[in-house]
Amino acid sequence: MNLGELGRRALSLLDSGRDAAVDDLNWHGAVDAIAGGRVTGWAFVEAGEQPVAVCVRHDARVLAETLADEMRPDVADHFGTSGHHGFTLTLPPLAAEVLEALEVVLVTEHSERVLPQSSGALFRGEWIRADDDEDPRAGLLRRAQLARLGDPEAEHPLLGRSLLDLEADDPSACQAAVAMGAEQVVGVVSDEASRERAQEACPEASFVVGDPWFTPSGRFDIVLMLRGFHRQSGQRALLARLRQHLAPRGHLVLGCGVAREPGVRAWHALMGSQGVSKYPTRDLLYYDLLAGYSVRPTGPGLKLPGEPVRHVIYHCAVKQATAIVVTGASQAGKSNLGFEFSRRDIPVFTTDTMLSRMVRGKRYEWSPLGQAIADKFGAAKGKADLGRVARYIVSRSLSEALVDLIIAELPLESDLFCIQGEALRHASIQEPLVARLSMLNVRSWLMQPASAGQVV
Repeated sequence: MNLGELGRRALSLLDSGRDAAVDDLNWHGAVDAIAGGRVTGWAFVEAGEQPVAVCVRHDARVLAETLADEMRPDVADHFGTSGHHGFTLTLPPLAAEVLEALEVVLVTEHSERVLPQSSGALFRGEWIRADDDEDPRAGLLRRAQLARLGDPEAEHPLLGRSLLDLEADDPSACQAAVAMGAEQVVGVVSDEASRERAQEACPEASFVVGDPWFTPSGRFDIVLMLRGFHRQSGQRALLARLRQHLAPRGHLVLGCGVAREPGVRAWHALMGSQGVSKYPTRDLLYYDLLAGYSVRPTGPGLKLPGEPVRHVIYHCAVKQATAIVVTGASQAGKSNLGFEFSRRDIPVFTTDTMLSRMVRGKRYEWSPLGQAIADKFGAAKGKADLGRVARYIVSRSLSEALVDLIIAELPLESDLFCIQGEALRHASIQEPLVARLSMLNVRSWLMQPASAGQVV
């Protein structure tokens, strides 16, 4: 489908049924990023909320085109729409000077609009700003969306949670956490006078003198640093240090001034109200500084007084490893699939190999399970029926012992690995394995042939 056809299709879907310029249709849209050979963003017009056409252009030459119809929950929340307004375009290899001159264009049959670059912070070409009468700290705290890190529907969404605020000279975040039911709230302040003021304002919390580098020991469900990250030195080392304070499934809530330069991983040294500070580009923040985290912005950026760039709040969870659990009957294709993973440098662990070694009495002689398997099946001639071996393990309530051995040998240090084997079809093996992986902060995905049915 060429661009003209896209434009005609998009326009024909509009409820108004009339020829109209984009401005007449009340357009909205922005470019999130141009990086890694892709352009991402969102766009729509208000006449019917149907998909509009979007293209990437350079010197009047169209390089890529699509319909903006991907789901964007943040746009849906902001505008109260269906949210099917996102787009992703794949670019051919381009020189740096071409990347800088690209235009991303919303297109109808008769009109077009160049979309602004925003890294997600623009709506209709305007900054989201703090209200004139809103205290900046209150604006940041509101955008921190702490309730989403607990049970947002509950009366006390942080009930049972713990929170560490690294910038508690203003104790409002600690007060908010207490009001939301947090079980433990600790604030770090800059000096003794600030500690006394904060303690008086929020007696339910505990306050200590320190800084983000010297904080109380222990792990917290939420670690909060909303304002001063860009004024710290050694930001990457600091973020790595803060991971040590996060409980399993915990979140760092980080506020950071972000420089606008899509596709570039660098610092911008800019003058602000407190002198020159270094602000990371979004790509540097995501791909380098926060490399150990899974990152999600809470919403549009906030323009703070005296700051040269927008301030974005991020929910940052320690990145989880992922295990792909592949199972199925014998000859179902597990080995072929495992080979494809290995070919892509994804580690593969096979229960079939483990059980075969047990049958042969090799490597697992020290294990009661290994000895039991060798005694039962080792005398048989020819290749062992591993399906039968797995059924024996299940019938003798030895599943947990097998899971213990699997966990002991998995490459848990890898970001992504595969576990495969016929034995994993059995619920008494698969379910405790997945539960143990979850306890170790590993997310599991189950794969089996479409015809395989339920676990046995």
